[in-house]
Amino acid sequence: MTASAFSDFVKRKTTESRVIDWDAKRDLWLYRLNGLYTQINGYLKEFVEQQQIQITRYEMLLKEDYIGEYLAGSLKIEIGSSIVHLKPIGTLLIGGAGRVDMEGPGATVRIVLAPSEVDEPHMRVVISNSNGVEQQVDAEVDWIWKIVNYSPRMRYVLLDERTFHDALMAAADA
Repeated sequence: MTASAFSDFVKRKTTESRVIDWDAKRDLWLYRLNGLYTQINGYLKEFVEQQQIQITRYEMLLKEDYIGEYLAGSLKIEIGSSIVHLKPIGTLLIGGAGRVDMEGPGATVRIVLAPSEVDEPHMRVVISNSNGVEQQVDAEVDWIWKIVNYSPRMRYVLLDERTFHDALMAAADA
């Protein structure tokens, strides 16, 4: 193979693929995570105002392939003697764009950022190489927060005030 042929090959490969901007992916995940916490604060506002619930925000160090280490917001919710933590897991997930675990003495509840049109895990195939070069790009997806329900099989339930309150009770009640 000549140097010119190899140069042409490299040029063709780099123009037919797009490079993933991992910093932008992380920043979008953190923006969506902040949106989730804003939503949750709204669901608990009346109880916080009545000093029945205390919410504390703190930072956690996360580490994900390609993205590296970064700080992400977490929540601690105190209801009487029960403490529940909302811990971000990450954004590089199969079938989703992010996951937060709500951990308490009664249960761990998973909250996922899933496509709005699905009610169960959904897969998409993307071919990437070790440099993050993606060969297939999906259409724009409308991502929304959903609670993972495992009974009787894994399903997604829209996160709203009622479903969040139910999940928080399950996590907080030992």
